[in-house]
Amino acid sequence: MATVNFTTQEFTSRSDQAFDLADKGESFVSTDETYLEPDKELRRAIHAEELLVGVEKDIREMFREHTTYA
Repeated sequence: MATVNFTTQEFTSRSDQAFDLADKGESFVSTDETYLEPDKELRRAIHAEELLVGVEKDIREMFREHTTYA
């Protein structure tokens, strides 16, 4: 199995080729090592556990609103 390396820019312009490789069982790797700096919005971030609590609550409410008992 061959591995083909793409930078992000190459992947963007050659995504069809990358997906064709994947369909054939080949693999491709993004070789960019870009570090994203935290920005001023980082303080608004929440942990996965906090997100899960909110999502579970929303799902339960939606289920209650759309479930009818005969």
